[in-house]
Amino acid sequence: MKRKRYWLLAAVVLTCLVGVGSAFAKPENPLWETKTLTRATERTELTTDVVPVEPGKKLEITFSGQTSGEFTVEANARIRLLNTSNGGSALNLQFLDAEGQRVEEVSLPIVTASAREYGRVVYPPSTAKSLKIVLSPGAASEMAVENVRVAQELDGVESATVNPHPNFAFGDLNSYGFGGEFFERPDGKTVWNSGFTGQSASFPVQGGASYELFARGIAYSGKRSRLLLQLFARGEKRPFHTIPIRFGPEGVSVQVVFPEGAVSANLLGYYVIVEEVKIIPGVRLTER
Repeated sequence: MKRKRYWLLAAVVLTCLVGVGSAFAKPENPLWETKTLTRATERTELTTDVVPVEPGKKLEITFSGQTSGEFTVEANARIRLLNTSNGGSALNLQFLDAEGQRVEEVSLPIVTASAREYGRVVYPPSTAKSLKIVLSPGAASEMAVENVRVAQELDGVESATVNPHPNFAFGDLNSYGFGGEFFERPDGKTVWNSGFTGQSASFPVQGGASYELFARGIAYSGKRSRLLLQLFARGEKRPFHTIPIRFGPEGVSVQVVFPEGAVSANLLGYYVIVEEVKIIPGVRLTER
């Protein structure tokens, strides 16, 4: 009950904050798209040819999707809190290397029986040269997608930040690649609740470069509440440097210089509810 009260209090406190932009704006010149409605009851490749991608650049996929079966919010209101990977439907992005071998697969769960817009922004793996889109219906389920669009020339807030999903604008039913949970405030804005601990997928950064860190959100566990930026060296799985990110209901902005050797980063939260977090690149100091 205590955790639920924290959520309700946070929703009230954050209601007055203003959201930013629309997640479903359509950048020009997509890498690939189809408006056709496709239904599937078994694993089906949607793309007829591989789609070329460029590592180091964000890639956005948006689509309208729906599915039958028990792994939907209509059939089970708690579905957003459960792991649906072993039984639910999903649209999967398969990244391939130069030899056509799969190097990574990103899953976008579909958890609604009615048609809904879904989206995800990711960085292709460093060795990826192309991708395929595969539909993976859940057990004894039929899924359907349409208006599938893949773009790598993005606009709006996504074009300004190095971190994907700076404002969680695809809604509370998307996973975003974050640990923790998402919920929708009364004003319709989706926020990230890190819970005890939650972290994002990694994204590329440059050591020696200047960045603006902006975060808007609230703490709900006193001194235990923290939002951190973890920096990683090439080939390392443990961060070698951590930067505390300041935040508040009105938003807090600071300018920092990343240490030399940093090539990637991720976000790590403890007991925070975040509306927006932006890592905005500036001028590389060594090039001034």
